Amino acid sequence: MPGDVGAATIGELLGHTSGLTDYLADPAVQRVIGDPRHRWTEAELLRAIHRRGRPGAYRYTNSDYVLLGAILRRTGGRRTGAQLRDEVLRPLHLTHTSLDREPALARRFAGGGRQPNDHWGELFSDGGMAGTARDVTRFFDSLLVGRTLLRPTSVARMLTPGPSGSYGLGLARASVGRCRVWGHSGFYADWTTIAVTQLQAGVTITVLVRGSHKGGAAQVLRPIVRVLRRRHVLPC
Repeated sequence: MPGDVGAATIGELLGHTSGLTDYLADPAVQRVIGDPRHRWTEAELLRAIHRRGRPGAYRYTNSDYVLLGAILRRTGGRRTGAQLRDEVLRPLHLTHTSLDREPALARRFAGGGRQPNDHWGELFSDGGMAGTARDVTRFFDSLLVGRTLLRPTSVARMLTPGPSGSYGLGLARASVGRCRVWGHSGFYADWTTIAVTQLQAGVTITVLVRGSHKGGAAQVLRPIVRVLRRRHVLPC
């Protein structure tokens, strides 16, 4: 990993203003990204991260979260998956979510079969984890509705947009029809995910889809929001 990558701050990584390249675009990563037999190492992921330009401008990159995971392992002295389990999953009773490889979860992958790549495990703290829609919804409810997961000041910082005008720290503000929501989306191989919370109503919606293009989950979300609006569940 180039030395100037280490100059990125935690805030820059969380807000995607680090100026770093996305490791997924690195040629060395691209050569093996579709091989499910490839066994990734932290060293090769970190080598694929480079400084693109000066920090400050918003540019979403998976590298930021990979680096945050590496920082957690060093500061916490334990595997990222173990820290996630003890500090988030267990307290919230998220029993069907894991950053670690669990055969029981693998057997439940939507559509059956195994992943077309090996992007599941603690090295992939940019989203390489398995879970259910119920667990994802409970996580967002705890974070943004019940406000039981983090201190109020931390949540407030997450909900404060940075240079992009919509992305805060790990959360993005968006409009779904007439509704303003906060949440996040993800796309890994053949799976696409989106989870959003409408703060005024205290309602969280999660969509997990397999076998769709990158925006597939968002397309499913829109009609769900329309139905909830007609039923006066969402005040927007």
